[in-house]
Amino acid sequence: MITKGYWQQIYGAKSIVSGFVIQNVAGNLAARPAGPRHQANDNAIFEELAAATMIAISRQDYQFAITLFHDCYAIALKYEQENNCQVHKGAMAFNVALAYLRANDFPSAMHYFELAQVETQLTTGNVDWGVYESDIFQSNFWQVVDLYQNESPLTLYADLWLVPFDSVQARADWTAFQPQSKLLYLISNAERIDCRRLKAIPGLPVSQSFGLTHWSLISNLCRLIETELIAKNIPGMGLRAKVLNGIVNAHSPIATFHADVTNLHNSNPVNSPTDFTNEFNAIRTAITDNAAPRERRIAAAAYLAAVTRNQVQHQVADTMVIFTDRPAAAFTVDALLCLCRIGGWST
Repeated sequence: MITKGYWQQIYGAKSIVSGFVIQNVAGNLAARPAGPRHQANDNAIFEELAAATMIAISRQDYQFAITLFHDCYAIALKYEQENNCQVHKGAMAFNVALAYLRANDFPSAMHYFELAQVETQLTTGNVDWGVYESDIFQSNFWQVVDLYQNESPLTLYADLWLVPFDSVQARADWTAFQPQSKLLYLISNAERIDCRRLKAIPGLPVSQSFGLTHWSLISNLCRLIETELIAKNIPGMGLRAKVLNGIVNAHSPIATFHADVTNLHNSNPVNSPTDFTNEFNAIRTAITDNAAPRERRIAAAAYLAAVTRNQVQHQVADTMVIFTDRPAAAFTVDALLCLCRIGGWST
């Protein structure tokens, strides 16, 4: 193999860099007095790790950054155990969260963002400090929403709410959520962006993986919306009942909401996967109809959420339109994300 020697040089050099960083962290910890957490001093201990992590991320070598973190994190935990003290590990946790985020491993990214938050709260004593509201999270997560909007705008959001979807609106929607919904909203936004980057292969059907990924994302968004309606004390068992019967005029800023939902339910009833597939185009048309009143289109989007919830929560129906049809799946995700502006249609 002509390139074999070059590959050996590349991985040999990475091994050397890794060894130097690990040695540096170990040496810094060995020289650290066994005392309490100190944010600035402890951050300096992991300075070489931080530099290596940022370079690896900039080169899209996310796995190298992740592996290096875990090697150094193990050394820090060993130091804490042997010296019966704690080191501030917030910066290193945040940096590896960025690596996981860039690698599209969203659960791991959010796990380490949360660890960075806990570390910082323990070190500073500020229990109200939140990583998701920090400037550094803003620049590394929320601005990704703006970048993606430049590539592929969520035009339906502007149609329904008369303001463009961007990081400002996303953060406003997120801020209004219950604590148990906040993380799910972040992950759902990240997964939506990632799904849009999965390009269709000409001549091939929708893959099972693509269908299942959207199925899970749709299910999560339905769960998020239902959680928020529960917090608003909207009556009804489940999202379908809440939308069809619980959100009467007193529970919506839209005076015609209940009537519009009822009319759509009467004309396009959905009680099974087959019904859903048969009625989907009509419901989508009701949402996208520019000639219809905006309030009626919002109610139609809520009706789509209502009839989607039971289908995706209790089964995986791989013959349904939102499993087999890419545009249908993407549209459903977008409609549900628009409904995350909960206060616009439910009070």
